[in-house]
Amino acid sequence: MNKLIGLIEKGKPFFEKISRNIYLRAIRDGFIAGMPVILFSSIFILIAYVPNAWGFHWSKDIETFLMTPYSYSMGILAFFCGWDYCQGFDRLCQPRPACYKPD
Repeated sequence: MNKLIGLIEKGKPFFEKISRNIYLRAIRDGFIAGMPVILFSSIFILIAYVPNAWGFHWSKDIETFLMTPYSYSMGILAFFCGWDYCQGFDRLCQPRPACYKPD
């Protein structure tokens, strides 16, 4: 475990440099904002396909009914993450005062 911690500590400056990249920060913020949508839609895919592991299979009508909210929410997620990425990138690219210190 100490080896793993030492390896992570050695790479810390590299990871800090990556975390300050405005493009990657905007992408990260977009995915973090979309996490509730991912969790909500995951409920439907779990209900639809986890019972298959125990030999229970839904009928095609019920499977289609369960997958419809999943499909719609994933489509909404794509637009939401894209919108939030653009908004976050715009926020990160605005001029800052001289006394500004990054997070």
